[in-house]
Amino acid sequence: MMPGSIGGLELAEVARERCPWLRVILTSGCSDSDLPAKLSQGKADTFVLKPYSLADLSRAFATI
Repeated sequence: MMPGSIGGLELAEVARERCPWLRVILTSGCSDSDLPAKLSQGKADTFVLKPYSLADLSRAFATI
């Protein structure tokens, strides 16, 4: 959870509403079994689980 009253998925959703062309890579240290469904709803383009390596980030950026 991000500091404040909004989470990363909520932030991604608001950002996409304002800028539909925006690409989103979510990252978290907590695995979420609902994540594939959330990705398919268009809230994010891809997900990188923490801890991640430079290679992991590179693959994520290559997908967007």
